[in-house]
Amino acid sequence: MRARILVIGIVVLTAAAAFSESYWGTHGHLMSDIGEERLELSEIAITQYGVLYREFERRGYTTDPELMEELENWYRYEEYLEWCEMVRAQWSDRAMRMDSPDIDVVRAAVDEHNEVILRYNELLMDFMEIDSAELDAMVAGEQPDYPEPDTVSDPGSGVYEFSTANISMIGDTAAVDDLRFRLQSIQGLYDAIATHVANLNFDLARRNAENLYSSLETAGDDAARLSGECSFTVRFTGLPTDEAMARYNELEKNREENHLFYQNVVQRIDEINDAIEERDRALINSVCTAACESFMSWSSLPEWYEIPRTFREWHQQSQEHAGEIEDIMDFIRSLGEMRAELERIKDESMDYHEEMIQEMSDLEPVLGLHAELERAMSSMGWASYTPGW
Repeated sequence: MRARILVIGIVVLTAAAAFSESYWGTHGHLMSDIGEERLELSEIAITQYGVLYREFERRGYTTDPELMEELENWYRYEEYLEWCEMVRAQWSDRAMRMDSPDIDVVRAAVDEHNEVILRYNELLMDFMEIDSAELDAMVAGEQPDYPEPDTVSDPGSGVYEFSTANISMIGDTAAVDDLRFRLQSIQGLYDAIATHVANLNFDLARRNAENLYSSLETAGDDAARLSGECSFTVRFTGLPTDEAMARYNELEKNREENHLFYQNVVQRIDEINDAIEERDRALINSVCTAACESFMSWSSLPEWYEIPRTFREWHQQSQEHAGEIEDIMDFIRSLGEMRAELERIKDESMDYHEEMIQEMSDLEPVLGLHAELERAMSSMGWASYTPGW
């Protein structure tokens, strides 16, 4: 299988150079004759394949027996093998057809080439759990920057330090060298899970989590093997779901604050309605004072809320006149304005509530995933885990 994968990689990675020569083959077909869109798509497909195949190699799927076995156990493995053969067969056939004097044959060859390579790319993306946004970033050179070789903590002691965003290791050179690649791969899975969670793609996040558990187990076996020979410590900090969990908890807190605020608004509207109906000077004064002071001094105002102009104006007026109402009809009109603003605030509060409930619903799958990840990280016997929030 390894030989087959390597052959396919070499064949496709050399396609770009051979392609440009074939366009100017013995029959002189110009790029404009073949079609700029076709050729642009070919360039995109080949570029994407080059990035995907190099990532495939970097992760060890062409060299590591355990990872190659993982590929063989993939549920789309048979389909993958079929497309491997199609890529190789189609490339050989395409080379001959590109030399045809018939421009329609050449165009068909380019179209088929594009279809096969893009399909093969899709399989690689599915297996490595790379979505379109991630692939675009990788093509643009923005793929995660995995750490370069370890920094020497003490050149004379042979003790090395190694770290990524969520993992740190210090220990004997042999141990660090042995575990570094696996820890880099684990960090890559951390990053992939975080990206998929941020995009609310929890199916891919869970698949990456399963790969993470498997990688942690394998790394644990390696650590156990090395523990009798080397001295080292490994620490994990935080989880790939931390940011999503922090947002969920923030929404929960905001929802509770917004609910209390909403209840206060409804209460004040009811009191204003009663005061307007009664037209009692003392009641109106009491209702207005209570309403304004309530909203002026509310301890946990929702982020969207701004104190209405009416409240500020009356609060200033009430302080100037010691709360006495000089013209009851004017103030009933002011109460009407205050009520209208409170109705508007009530509607805004309801809209904000619905937005939060929707976002919380979208994020809800992270609760179970986070708890699952936390159990897995906390149960490691070969490394320590420190929560990130």
